[in-house]
Amino acid sequence: MQTLRKIILVLLDSRPLKTIYKIILLYLFREKNIYYVTGLRRSGNHAFINWLTNSLENKQTDLIRDNSYRHFHETSNSETIFFNEVNKIPTVVFFRIIIKNSASIRSCSNVIISTEDCSAEYSSFKIPRYDKAIFVKRSLLNLIASRLKYLSKRANDGRSSYWNAIDDDVLSKLLSFYRSAKFYIWDFEQWLTSENYRKSFMSKLNLNTAPMPAVSKFGGGSSFTGTNENPNMSELINRYEQVEFSKKVISYLRNDRYRKLLNDQEIDFLLKEASVKANIEK
Repeated sequence: MQTLRKIILVLLDSRPLKTIYKIILLYLFREKNIYYVTGLRRSGNHAFINWLTNSLENKQTDLIRDNSYRHFHETSNSETIFFNEVNKIPTVVFFRIIIKNSASIRSCSNVIISTEDCSAEYSSFKIPRYDKAIFVKRSLLNLIASRLKYLSKRANDGRSSYWNAIDDDVLSKLLSFYRSAKFYIWDFEQWLTSENYRKSFMSKLNLNTAPMPAVSKFGGGSSFTGTNENPNMSELINRYEQVEFSKKVISYLRNDRYRKLLNDQEIDFLLKEASVKANIEK
């Protein structure tokens, strides 16, 4: 039975069937406003998605998770539906979600599809088309600090984490977005600090700005404060000052290849950190 099951799963995931799946999705998603949102984990992906949902609905609203499938969410009026991290959904499970929620898919006006920890070149039949593609960008050191804090918290709780790595693969994925022209780049820190930026960005999407969302419940909320409180702005834009960077992580980040990912303030910070660690080792 196990062998037969594996064969069936391989067939369901074959290229010819994926072409058929894409055609089905194109039909289901016809005449919908489709937004593709991507970014590395801990970048503020769900802060953006919640804010986008508020704008699409013209009010403060929530995305409600399907009781059976954690990757599918919709607003209370089903005007907006959200497929979370489609790159992590097996093909069979994805179509179970489609079948179970077909009524909501038919009636909705807006579809948000997200991926995380993917490069700019990522493609899938689960993203058959989109009207707007948005890359969620966060200050590199704040992103790394949030990942380090998340990994530390998981370890302290005795749990593992297969994601949130800090290595060349992750940084190369970030670089790929600097070579791509198909994405609107949403800057997390500018969004936090500037009302003009918020208005300007939404105007690019032909939308009105919206209320700032409450702290996201996705991914356990903030790496630092969880879901119980909204972090203040100064904390959010200076997360890298609230963790300790190891010598190995600093060496990754100081590689000339990744210099364009850092701003001047971050470069100065890394120089000081490297100097401090060098003095300690003497």
